[in-house]
Amino acid sequence: MRKQTKELLRENNELCRELSDEGNAVLTDMVVYLRGCDISMYDQERVRRDITQMLIDGERRGDPAGNVIGDDYRVFCDSVVSEIPRRSRVEKAWGLVNEVFLTAVVLIAIWWIGGTIEILLYHFLGRSVDLYLPITLGNVLGGVVFILAAEWLFIYLAKHAFQKDGNKKWFAVFLLAVLIGLCLNMGLNRIIFRIHFLPALAVILIIFAISWTLSSRVD
Repeated sequence: MRKQTKELLRENNELCRELSDEGNAVLTDMVVYLRGCDISMYDQERVRRDITQMLIDGERRGDPAGNVIGDDYRVFCDSVVSEIPRRSRVEKAWGLVNEVFLTAVVLIAIWWIGGTIEILLYHFLGRSVDLYLPITLGNVLGGVVFILAAEWLFIYLAKHAFQKDGNKKWFAVFLLAVLIGLCLNMGLNRIIFRIHFLPALAVILIIFAISWTLSSRVD
């Protein structure tokens, strides 16, 4: 995330404190929806700042959110976003790669922590210790399923931010994807290769550094 975007994000978080709980609830739904729109993070935060200020001014006059921005929050957001330039294909690609790397580094870190804890347990129990962590077919396929499920969940929740009918099908679909990923991870035990736990840590740090670099290029 670029410096100017971080600064605007910080300012918006401070500004939100001036809203009532009801105003913040409305704003949260709108921000979630904006996160799924095809505009830069910086532009999302600019829109968020303007909406926040409108809601604050309305509350000072005693007007609820519906009187300030209308009853259909999605229509209001769409009308605002329609006036903002869309991200280029390059920006979209950078954003997607960044999201994948962020999710991947979390999954790989969990895998490394689990393997390292197992090594330490064997060491303290006085058993022979294998310092090489296995990468199985299930680890790879399960990881791909988890990444796809996380990306789908983000898109779904953003597109349905204003849906209040209590539909929980999205949760069932996401849970099913997670279960499939777990089954693949535990069931497909064919080892593709092994890697020493210290170089494995180095790989995680490299992926994290790449993700950090990508984040600095993406608003």
